Amino acid sequence: MPGKLWSHGGDEWQKHILTLLKRKYGPEFVEIPDEDRGDYGLEGFSRNGYVYQCYVAENPLNKQMLYTRQRDKISRDIRKFIENKDGLLEILGPTKISNWILVVPYWNTKELLKHAENKAKEVRELCLPHVKDNFYITVVVEDYFAVELAQILDCGLTKLLIEPDDLSQSICYDYIDCNNELVNNLERKVKLLANNFETRERLKVKFISYFIRGQNVLYKLNSQYPELYSKAQKIKGYREEFLETSSMISRCKPADIFNETIENYKQELTEELKGLEPHTIEILTYEAISDWLLRCPLDFPYEVCI
Repeated sequence: MPGKLWSHGGDEWQKHILTLLKRKYGPEFVEIPDEDRGDYGLEGFSRNGYVYQCYVAENPLNKQMLYTRQRDKISRDIRKFIENKDGLLEILGPTKISNWILVVPYWNTKELLKHAENKAKEVRELCLPHVKDNFYITVVVEDYFAVELAQILDCGLTKLLIEPDDLSQSICYDYIDCNNELVNNLERKVKLLANNFETRERLKVKFISYFIRGQNVLYKLNSQYPELYSKAQKIKGYREEFLETSSMISRCKPADIFNETIENYKQELTEELKGLEPHTIEILTYEAISDWLLRCPLDFPYEVCI
């Protein structure tokens, strides 16, 4: 189905899309001030004759509800586009509009395209002075700006918050039951990080939880932003390549090795993945640490531990 889910509200979506539009068109994009958007039903327009409107249907919706809200959004704003032709002529100047574009995170039925074409036909038949004869309405998602998105994520002009799905403790205990060798590795290392039995048990479950939640975020990253995912995996791979050697020869205490590894890796992710929110960076940091504890790239030298 077209598009990606959006976890923020409409204001954040509008801000995000405006950033992409400015990156796409540069000075050829004209943003309409906030106080006028309600009158014109537009975020702005480009000098090539494209006008843009953003919309997020708040709250999780079923297929019919999502279609209804997006359909009604098109109807309302096209009515404004028609009724405010005089005001639009004053800001458009010589630019005539050929394409009215609705930018949404997600849509799920061809019925929306049928409605869009019906409204476009209505506009064409009016022969409006600010509209070209070949006027049409398009519905697009974030991928429409794939090049611009990659650019602004790379330099941190926008930041993504990717959160894991809810995780029940039963999933963690199922993992413990099905991965004896990995869990034994973890238990051996946790004994070196905490003296208290209850603390060790809590840490064990927490590390497994961090690993599963982080894997979930990586899955979402791979499915929605594969370039960021590939970069994250490369960073992890590069760090892992030398981690086992550096931890083996360290003369620091296990807790110091552990904390230093966390801080160094988090800093590296922050510097290299500028397009991710700090909370997502934190999740990826602890996913890697937990993975390295479950396997053996992160270990503690025996001499330090006795």
